[in-house]
Amino acid sequence: MEEESPQEGRIIPVQAEPRGGALWALWAAATAAGWAVTGACAGALAQENAGLLLYAFVPLSAVGQWLVLRRHFAWASIWLLATVGGTLVAAIAFAILLALPTDLLGPPTSGVRYGLSTIIDGFALGIAQWLVLRRSVSGMDRWIPATGIPLWMRAFTELQRGFQPPPANDMLDVLEYGDRIAILALDLGVVGLLIGSLTGAVLAWMVDQPRKWEEEA
Repeated sequence: MEEESPQEGRIIPVQAEPRGGALWALWAAATAAGWAVTGACAGALAQENAGLLLYAFVPLSAVGQWLVLRRHFAWASIWLLATVGGTLVAAIAFAILLALPTDLLGPPTSGVRYGLSTIIDGFALGIAQWLVLRRSVSGMDRWIPATGIPLWMRAFTELQRGFQPPPANDMLDVLEYGDRIAILALDLGVVGLLIGSLTGAVLAWMVDQPRKWEEEA
């Protein structure tokens, strides 16, 4: 349920549901499902390592989130655009990393390239979404690490490989078609669950905070 605020004609939520633990659980599930679908789509089309192709499907991770957000905020549609923008920045950064010489970063699938790219992914998505959330509630800087930490943990694992490519048995092109889809869906689904769990806690806190225009009134 929503009503128009007397302050500058803004729309604010009134007793929107769910809240608290229910909101956290719904958000975590929606985020995990979105990332799993992202992985499945990339796995269905990738012939080798998903690479740049994966970024084409990352915005799908925001669709379920949007369905949750729209029950609390009238600007929820901007969420999809923000996620697309953050994904585009991350994809461009990955393309630049791939273009750098092998003498600098090793082969195209080296741990250094993928680790640096994943670090940038966390910042790009977190900052893009934070730019939307900060319009309503103060103190939303915590959204950036909540989004980034699961990806940065993944980046640490990649960086441990250094300039080496992944082991031969970890390459997608050696897997059967169905296995490739299932593995990528499960892999990114776990990442999405971690992201959803952390950001869901921030969101559950956020919806109970006074809106900025209420504080200014």
